Amino acid sequence: MCHVAENSMVLNVKNLNILVMMLCLCCCKTKDLVVNNSADIRPWCPENGTCTFKILTDKRMERHYDEHNALYVSLVDGDQWVFEIEYKKEVPPNALDAELREQIFLEINPRQLNTRGDQGIKAKLVFARWCYCKGEAGYFMPNQKDIDLIKVNDTVYELRLDFSVLNIPQAISKIVQRFEIP
Repeated sequence: MCHVAENSMVLNVKNLNILVMMLCLCCCKTKDLVVNNSADIRPWCPENGTCTFKILTDKRMERHYDEHNALYVSLVDGDQWVFEIEYKKEVPPNALDAELREQIFLEINPRQLNTRGDQGIKAKLVFARWCYCKGEAGYFMPNQKDIDLIKVNDTVYELRLDFSVLNIPQAISKIVQRFEIP
């Protein structure tokens, strides 16, 4: 009888540990910020799709190359801001292989506010294009970029981004977006 009581005591402690871990995960404050998808605040988004604009604070972007020398990106904990901007083309349900998704990963040091691109803003920028288009899908480094990050007031900032990737079509190449960091 004593043996059964020990097992149920161990089981109860395990359940308590799981409950405490779940509460910690639910109560943790995330620092990922998403700007609502509205044409009023996102005029740079093509009309034939939807766009998202996320700011990941306390992250950094790592660029890697695989065994085929293909570029790819991973996001890890750090002290930078990583902007993850995405465009998804709306596709009719009966269209085959017509999907198109573009992503922009931009890493900026938040201490560089009010800096214009010509004055030395240091930023990592990677463009990703996902589609059924031979030779035009994957991660790419831009050959030209102009980046401004302006502090409008205590909590509002404006990102101005203009970039191009050599020989790769782009639905998005210019972005002007205001956002708030509380």
